[in-house]
Amino acid sequence: MSVKDYWDILQDVWETLPEQLQFILTLVIIIILAPLIAIIIANLYKKNIKELLGGGKKGGKENATTPTQQSSPEPQVVTIQVSSQPPAENPASSSDTTVKQLTLPPVYIVKPLYRENLVDELCRKISVAAQAEEDNKFLLHGFGGVGKTTVARALYHKLKKQCKQIGWVECRESGALKDSLLAAIATGSGNKTDEERFAEIERLLRDATGETVLFLDNADRNDPLLRELTRYDLTLVVTSRMEQVEGYTSIFIPQLTEDECVKLFCTYCNRPLTEQDKSKVREMVKLVSCHTLSVELLAKGLPAGMGLEAYLERLKAEGFGFPGLTFRTGHDEEIGTITGHLRKLFNMAGLGPEQARVMQNLALMADSRTLPFAVRNWIGCEETTLAALVNTGWLTQTEEGYEVHPIVRQVVLLDEVPPSAVEHYLNYVTCKAYFQDGEDYRTVQFKLGIVESVLERVEDRLEESEDNAALHNNLGNVYEDQGQYAQAEKYYQKALDIRLELFGSRHPNTADSYNALGVACHDQRKYDQAKTNYENALNIRRKVLGENHQDTASSYDNMGCLHFDLGRYDLAKENFEKARDIRLNVLGENHLDTAGSYNNLGAIYSRQWEYAQAEEHDQKALNIYRAVQGENHPDTATSYNNLGVDYKGQKRYDEAVEQYLHAWRIWQRTLGPEHQDTKRAERNLRDCFPHIAHGDEDFETWLSRQQAD
Repeated sequence: MSVKDYWDILQDVWETLPEQLQFILTLVIIIILAPLIAIIIANLYKKNIKELLGGGKKGGKENATTPTQQSSPEPQVVTIQVSSQPPAENPASSSDTTVKQLTLPPVYIVKPLYRENLVDELCRKISVAAQAEEDNKFLLHGFGGVGKTTVARALYHKLKKQCKQIGWVECRESGALKDSLLAAIATGSGNKTDEERFAEIERLLRDATGETVLFLDNADRNDPLLRELTRYDLTLVVTSRMEQVEGYTSIFIPQLTEDECVKLFCTYCNRPLTEQDKSKVREMVKLVSCHTLSVELLAKGLPAGMGLEAYLERLKAEGFGFPGLTFRTGHDEEIGTITGHLRKLFNMAGLGPEQARVMQNLALMADSRTLPFAVRNWIGCEETTLAALVNTGWLTQTEEGYEVHPIVRQVVLLDEVPPSAVEHYLNYVTCKAYFQDGEDYRTVQFKLGIVESVLERVEDRLEESEDNAALHNNLGNVYEDQGQYAQAEKYYQKALDIRLELFGSRHPNTADSYNALGVACHDQRKYDQAKTNYENALNIRRKVLGENHQDTASSYDNMGCLHFDLGRYDLAKENFEKARDIRLNVLGENHLDTAGSYNNLGAIYSRQWEYAQAEEHDQKALNIYRAVQGENHPDTATSYNNLGVDYKGQKRYDEAVEQYLHAWRIWQRTLGPEHQDTKRAERNLRDCFPHIAHGDEDFETWLSRQQAD
């Protein structure tokens, strides 16, 4: 039977029913189907709506106050015996053009290994496990300062010649492992939330095979995500102070032998040593139980003009040393012993006040990755100060910047850092020289991680000043730009609290904080809270700044955006018109904020199917964007795209395609072919394609020709 036959039978049955029953059933069908039909219509309509509300929700950058000046099996434990060999040549110099880098590679530091056999054996084990696609999760564990990261870095550069994909993640001391993955693994362009980015990372890992190797360095916290990652087929290499993690094969990284540590000391020492000197070196090596980092610090810290015997006696007199210690795990009482003894060595180094301040800054910042050379500007110090710290071993210089060993970080932070020590850095962040326009997500997240690490230690002791409020407000702006709205709300709340305490509820800066907080709530669809904050900002601005002020116009704009999102189009239009009138009066016709008002009014008319009026306003917006920002700007492309929507709504398909093509070409040049805006313009062109003359060409062929034109 055909569909028509079934329909005829249904009609016959319907006609046999009493009229009252027909009426009741009709009502039931309408009640059930009406919401579904409404949703379908709304989604279809949204498909044709442009990037709405370009001039609204100016909560972020508008408010920045700038002072004058980012079930597994039980683990297997393996211990590998190693012997000493000469240091290998730099593996970073090898070619690896066929390998896809999932992350930035780790810095390769040329330093004595004396663990080449260990690296070779680990490389063999990992290669065999990858081919077998089983037991390919490895935990390289040992005490802090024994050389796990050095081994892992050498292993990375060796393995990258053999695998298809490879990545390196520096695990932060603070925050969850998820945050470290987000900061390290790029997830393409576009304004995405952290949840969306992490979903992409999960898909990447889920699709990986054993030929993908991911390193997690210094994963010292028993984060549940460590076990969850064992579900994926990729090879995982984790360095940790933990001895065991479920699902991982544990491989103990042992200390070097006495002879190897003596060689290590001689390598790092800046003077030639006699055989008699070496006997004193051996005593020092025993004094620190062959602890690799301690041997390096002892060698580099040898004072100029002091003999080895005098140096050894001084160490003993200061009570320095931990002989006979057996290293296994980093989570026992012995960690305090090591850190405390190294603190004695740190004090013996005799650092001046400026060197001590710089070390405090670097220790607070070094929650994870290498600090770039730009850190000199961030904290305000001379290169000679950093060079002196490198020479004494407390700081490591690489080709990319500076590193602070995690144990050195603990040593420096045994004493509470005064907020005054990081004043220069916090001012640098506040005046926005720290975050640069156009930086990729990964770079911004790295910088935010540094700020979070510093604030974790000093925030509760910062003075409540406008500079402090501006710092938190600007950090909120950065998180807002990154799509991390909950984090933005946290910082905006802090800025608001400070400003209410300083200025009360009738001050422009307080209004700025209310407005910014409203934006963060709005972006999280917390509409009631957004409305309250927007209204507070608007009321203050009207009373303090007056009706005819550009900040008052911005508040009207944001109220319009909120009403728009709630479907209250008449109220949205009323607020958008107030904002437009103020901007025309205060800023004039050829201003970007005025263009934003025209864009928003165009969105209202378009949403109400009044495409001719929408076209009028969008054309005005386009004229301003072209005059002020030029033809090749993403905002200009947005206006072209909006006009395309207006023309399509009037079934003027050839004109719509012309506007969409302008938008598509500009976005391709400025944002790239994979950007979400470029893809949206391409979808709009595809929708119009059946309604234009294109001969026998398919869409892809036609579009390729348009790009050439």
